[in-house]
Amino acid sequence: MGIVYFTAAFIAEEPLEKVGVALIPFMLVEVVVMFLILYFPSLTLWLPRWRSSYEHENGESGPRTLSSASTQFWRRACASYAGRCWC
Repeated sequence: MGIVYFTAAFIAEEPLEKVGVALIPFMLVEVVVMFLILYFPSLTLWLPRWRSSYEHENGESGPRTLSSASTQFWRRACASYAGRCWC
């Protein structure tokens, strides 16, 4: 946040104090969001859970997998890496 603060003041050609006052509402919102995520983790997990239930209701199963072309690309890339493969 500090780098953005100084960069914004430089670009706007305004004193740091004026930019700092303008940033206070944004920083307060950020603190509130962090508080909500920390104390109510279900708020951050509702979208993945909702998406997962949607996929199962519509006949889609499991996580998405890479296409065979993509898999072949990564296997060749790993094989060319001095014989050591992490994939």
